[in-house]
Amino acid sequence: MDEHELGEALLRAGAAEDRDLPDARDLSSAVLARDRRRLRALGGLILALWLAGAAGIGFVLYNLAIYVPEYMRLLMKIEEGGVSMEQRQRIQENNLGGFQIGLSITVGSVAILALAALGTFLLVLASRRATLRQVNASLALISEQLRELSCDRAGARHAASTATAEGRPFEP
Repeated sequence: MDEHELGEALLRAGAAEDRDLPDARDLSSAVLARDRRRLRALGGLILALWLAGAAGIGFVLYNLAIYVPEYMRLLMKIEEGGVSMEQRQRIQENNLGGFQIGLSITVGSVAILALAALGTFLLVLASRRATLRQVNASLALISEQLRELSCDRAGARHAASTATAEGRPFEP
């Protein structure tokens, strides 16, 4: 049920109080429960995205910390002339393949982190909407309670005025 449907249901409930329509409190509690479920699901998804992106970057950094020093030692051996041309070709192809995989993982991780950032922004907006709905539901409940209190006080004033008009003491 979205906000538009909730508004229509509340209007129908106010217009026809005697029919079998759901209570406004029930409707608002259902909407608030739905908001909580959505926020938890969105929060879990965004947390998973942040963790996946960070794990990808961490994996690339770990591999760079291991393979770059090894590659640098290999380059020094090549400069000294201690490696044949076939070995040099094979080792450089292997390292190039590793760097390509690392670059692919880095690009994927950055894309995942961008999605996580966008999701965080959407989560903030969704939580603000949910907070506003909670405030509106609380204000509606307070308004209803004030209406009941004013009706009770008006009834008590009417009873007191009729009692004094009849000349008997008022007993609440």
